[in-house]
Amino acid sequence: MTASSPVPPYQPEPAPQGPESTVLEPTGLEPTGLGRAMFWLQWFTPLFGAFMLTYGRALFFAQVVGWMGAIVLFTVAPIMIIVCWVLSAITLASDDARRARALPKGSARCQAAMWVTIFVCAAFVEDMVDVEEPAAASLAHRVFGIDVNVTMAIAIALLVVFAVLAVASCILAFKKPSDGASARA
Repeated sequence: MTASSPVPPYQPEPAPQGPESTVLEPTGLEPTGLGRAMFWLQWFTPLFGAFMLTYGRALFFAQVVGWMGAIVLFTVAPIMIIVCWVLSAITLASDDARRARALPKGSARCQAAMWVTIFVCAAFVEDMVDVEEPAAASLAHRVFGIDVNVTMAIAIALLVVFAVLAVASCILAFKKPSDGASARA
């Protein structure tokens, strides 16, 4: 190499400017009907949960709403709504989910499981009233004869499952598909 013939520095080829350059890169997020529905319904999940734990029990399970409904309405429900809405807002940080207006499959399944979990949980919540009222007992207690302490323990366990599903849904909203999954698609 001589000083009179310098080698030009490497310059990458410019990106194509045709119509094919406007196509978005595949994100691995194949929007499904469940994913699209749960993207919007995730905002109503805590409201449905609060409703089921307070008045939904009376509507669906012919149960009297007493003191437990008031306690849940003013303690558990606001906490559940705020935490779930914060987690739902965090899922909007996922570019893939926001662009597709759909949750990934795992996240959408967790959201759907949250609806089922809170509905089943409401069947186990016992209520307290000032007078002896057989309809204050939970559906599980009246139908299956399960002890009051056991039904409340199951209800609390189902609330914990609800919380775990909410966190899992938030985490799975950011999960990138594996190379094997995108190769199959």
